[in-house]
Amino acid sequence: MAASRKDNKGRVLRKGETQRSRDLMYVYTYTGADGKRHSIYNKDIAKLREREKLLIKAQLDGLNLSGVHTLDMMFDRYIAFKAGIKEDTKKQYIYMYNLYVRGCLISRKRLEDIVYSDLLQYYQYLLNERKLKISSVEVVHAILHQTFKFAIKDKIIRYNPCDDIMADVAYTDAQRSTKRHALTPEQQVAFISWLDSNMDYCCSSVIIKFLLGTGCRVGEAIGLTWADIDFDRRLISINHAMKYYGRQKKTGFGIVTPKTGAGTRFIPMMESVYKVLSEEYKYQQEDGFCDIVVDGMKGFVFMNLQGRLYSPGAVNKAIKEACTDYNEWEMDEAVAENREPLLLPHITAHNLRHTFCSRLCENESNVKLIQSIMGHRNVQTTLDIYTEINEIKKKEAIQNLSKLNIF
Repeated sequence: MAASRKDNKGRVLRKGETQRSRDLMYVYTYTGADGKRHSIYNKDIAKLREREKLLIKAQLDGLNLSGVHTLDMMFDRYIAFKAGIKEDTKKQYIYMYNLYVRGCLISRKRLEDIVYSDLLQYYQYLLNERKLKISSVEVVHAILHQTFKFAIKDKIIRYNPCDDIMADVAYTDAQRSTKRHALTPEQQVAFISWLDSNMDYCCSSVIIKFLLGTGCRVGEAIGLTWADIDFDRRLISINHAMKYYGRQKKTGFGIVTPKTGAGTRFIPMMESVYKVLSEEYKYQQEDGFCDIVVDGMKGFVFMNLQGRLYSPGAVNKAIKEACTDYNEWEMDEAVAENREPLLLPHITAHNLRHTFCSRLCENESNVKLIQSIMGHRNVQTTLDIYTEINEIKKKEAIQNLSKLNIF
């Protein structure tokens, strides 16, 4: 029987373990899936054996442990071999990855060594050091999530460290506000400009721009009739809303009245809203008005391409599709111009309402007036938004002041 091998302290070494005499480093050698010999090292025998256990379990699970797989290498492999990715999308992914990931410390790490907290720290770096907007970080996250998912299919890693991570990203107050609520002025201008130039959204852009320009609730918008609009006085009367009963045994629409007096109000038309509604009215004069009757009401302003009324879900779907197409277009433009893209977060009709309220708070200090226009039942709702916007503006003011370099 062969004598057991021991380390310099007299401890018995297991199969595959050795200790180097020159530096007393412990070594574990194993055969990889490629048939080649590989080794791991540690000065602590206990820590080496912890890694041995993980290696053995990974081998039993069929993971590919041969060679070194860094994040950079896996992204390149994902882009090269992943089927079903459009060429334009590939260009966008490569541009964003090269701009924000390649060359960073995490990109050179072995895939199996990257854990949840590494990515959390990296996303915080993008937000706080690189000053990325949360929408841009979400694009980077989507790319990395797909890259790790590809590595799982290649049996290089067992779990995706990107899973559920965005919920834990600690946004700054301004970014948190953008994520939850409103578009920034720059995003709003870019989105409207894109809608104006895109004929594919000539129908849905009408209600999208109306929501952005009035702050109406989605039910108030889809229930709006031409009788509620006074073009001469440039006033919109909000006195009812459309309710969609989509989860009952019998689906359909119904008219509901505001639960409180605050919901009944007049909204003055901005020039942009007046223009949108005037053009839509002229179009319907030629093409035909909506002939659908709901609880005795008719002449509804907003219809889809099929001439039907929008449900709240259909409005949100139209907004989502428009945002997705805008982001794809903006990514292409950013790649061509070698700049950071001005992307939109995932938004709904409620976010458009909050965007309008944010612009109102940025330009009006009378909280009661804002409450009246928005139809907030509780003034605290208005105050919360006003305070939130004021905090953001204070930070921006200090940042602008610091750029003067006079202190």
